[in-house]
Amino acid sequence: MGFLEGAEDDRVCRLGPRVLNLGFAYLNSRDIVQIARKEIEALCEATGVSAHLAMRDGRDVLYLDCVQTRTGFPSNVNVGARIPAHVAPLGWILLSDLAPREIAALYDGVAMKAATAKTPTSRAALLQAVARAASDGHVVSRGFLEPGGSTVAAPVVDRAGRIVAAIDVSGPDSSFDFAKIQSLYVPAVRKAAAAISLRLGHQAA
Repeated sequence: MGFLEGAEDDRVCRLGPRVLNLGFAYLNSRDIVQIARKEIEALCEATGVSAHLAMRDGRDVLYLDCVQTRTGFPSNVNVGARIPAHVAPLGWILLSDLAPREIAALYDGVAMKAATAKTPTSRAALLQAVARAASDGHVVSRGFLEPGGSTVAAPVVDRAGRIVAAIDVSGPDSSFDFAKIQSLYVPAVRKAAAAISLRLGHQAA
């Protein structure tokens, strides 16, 4: 995977160049975690559902922070967890910062394994999911990542207008009042994402 490479002595390995990417990703993520923490906590409190902050690392979603609900069912996602971007609503939002040709190149020759029957398993299907996420400005999913689980996610944008992270509330279906998806969860997630973006220097139109 590029983390290790062979040294002159075949019995020895040394760190590869991809280790630097891990270091830079960590350094870049520290500020956004600190900036977003207050909003993530408030989002969890307002919705009663566990809230997460994540960024994209290649074809993976990397979870940077998680605030567990104290009133419902806790999240089974921990800080540092990775999931394939093509299977997750957070991933579709994070990928929407790329042009379609960039997404196609990123997944060229890649077998896109399904997590559920709703997982995009072709580049065309993934591009459709990403385009919908970009158009709506958020994603609401039920059973897309795992059966019996739901998610509401939205993008975090920096000063330059680039999507640098995404947040969500997610958990088992029993955590949600589905009659309030559009009246509570979507506005709450989008408001929190906008507040984090503002603190990163983004000026909304």
